Amino acid sequence: MDQNTPWPAVVGHTEQIDMLRRAAMRKRLAHTYLFAGTRGIGKYQVAKSFAQSLLCDHCDQTDLKPCGTCKSCQLFLARNHPDFLSISRPAGKSEIPVDLFTGSRDDKSKPGLLAELNLRPQRSQKRIAIIDDADLMNDEGANALLKTLEEPPPYAVLILITSQLERVISTIRSRSQIICFGDLSPAEVTEILSRESIETITNFKLDDRLSTGLSVAQVLELQEEKHQQVAVLLEQKLFSRDLDVVNLYRGLLELIQLIGGDAAAQRDLLRDIIHQTVEQCRERLYIEIDAQAPGIIAQETLLSWIERLMSAEMDLDFAMAVPLCLESLCYDLANLKRRCMMHNA
Repeated sequence: MDQNTPWPAVVGHTEQIDMLRRAAMRKRLAHTYLFAGTRGIGKYQVAKSFAQSLLCDHCDQTDLKPCGTCKSCQLFLARNHPDFLSISRPAGKSEIPVDLFTGSRDDKSKPGLLAELNLRPQRSQKRIAIIDDADLMNDEGANALLKTLEEPPPYAVLILITSQLERVISTIRSRSQIICFGDLSPAEVTEILSRESIETITNFKLDDRLSTGLSVAQVLELQEEKHQQVAVLLEQKLFSRDLDVVNLYRGLLELIQLIGGDAAAQRDLLRDIIHQTVEQCRERLYIEIDAQAPGIIAQETLLSWIERLMSAEMDLDFAMAVPLCLESLCYDLANLKRRCMMHNA
């Protein structure tokens, strides 16, 4: 992390932050900014940190570093600052409803973003509004916003955020100062994921699309894709009625070699697969116990599998080669199932 950054919550994007700092120092802040860049790279976090700085009671405009302790900062961090407004596409909707801009026709107590933005600040010198998913405004909402952009209140700062700049209508783009955000480096993505205690994938070159940069959203999607691939293999080869041990071993090894990278990364990935398999065994065990009826995999088999999987993790801790550890594990799982079936026959 850059120790000189005014916003510790933001990773990367130093050029964009400096651009905003220079504008504040010269007292040349725009009324409307349009943050554009790949989804999941931290544009919203930059917008929030920028907003907190502008609302802070003690922020020095030469560095845009909020104090974090004043009443305005406390209200902002508690998501309760009266001069901070924010809207985005609601869950389950394909666009931002015009009511969020103009207010509800049925409920007069909800005036909408534009009416609230025109009110004078209650405790700070500015009134800040963030519009996320700005490319998902419908024509009615965009036209309503345009009227405010043509004659913005002197104390207002709007920050529009989009991952598809070309979908924001030209009349809004022309009235905004556009700031383009580049993708994050692998190290920056890893730092963000580690802050959130999210396990990162072990090879950032899995997809050629990421060769020029990354976003956190893309990494999480690849992580989810990896887990889905493992789940499919386990379902088809391990948890089926006839355990296909050879193809289970080959499928998992191929996946590890494709994603894993170097030897250390492959061990980490196999450890991840072991954890996922243990969790699936436990889930099936709970189902079997609740059902009180025999299923495809017997309870004794699932219990013995869990014990063997946990010992496989110890083998990895002692630096056993990944192919050897995986081969031994797969064949032992098959033998344990066979023994349980013979014992119950």
